[in-house]
Amino acid sequence: MNDAFVPSYRALNIDRAGVDDWTGWELHHRLTYRVPLRVMLALDLVAPLLGIAQGAVVMRQRVNWVLEKARRGEAFSECERGTVQRDRAFVVRLCMQAVNRLFDVSGGHALFLSEPLQRCRRDAQAVAHRARLMLETVGPAYGRVALSTPPA
Repeated sequence: MNDAFVPSYRALNIDRAGVDDWTGWELHHRLTYRVPLRVMLALDLVAPLLGIAQGAVVMRQRVNWVLEKARRGEAFSECERGTVQRDRAFVVRLCMQAVNRLFDVSGGHALFLSEPLQRCRRDAQAVAHRARLMLETVGPAYGRVALSTPPA
């Protein structure tokens, strides 16, 4: 529907919003509406990337620790196994928060089957809903083990 009529009062000029169009500020009185829209959009996209990067660092360190322990031929205690499972589930949670945030700010078109983002979100949900990747599943088990293990 490229020829649909949209009244001018319903259209937003992204180059003017927060620059010389103060409609958002006048309606909502939030500081974000006093910033050029293109600037705010860029900031909104950085937050999920920070979460992904944080998750990647946590998991990389954990994987290196696991592999180094295996290289030395050391056994894994029940608490260590629980810690690895907890960390893995936490990284999955961070990644899902990032994917969902990107999806949420993408607008209604993100729901269309022709949009790659909806497929990415569905695939991420499919992975994240495995029982061993959910904090709700591994968290209580980790808590029981961690609380029963004396400090090292």
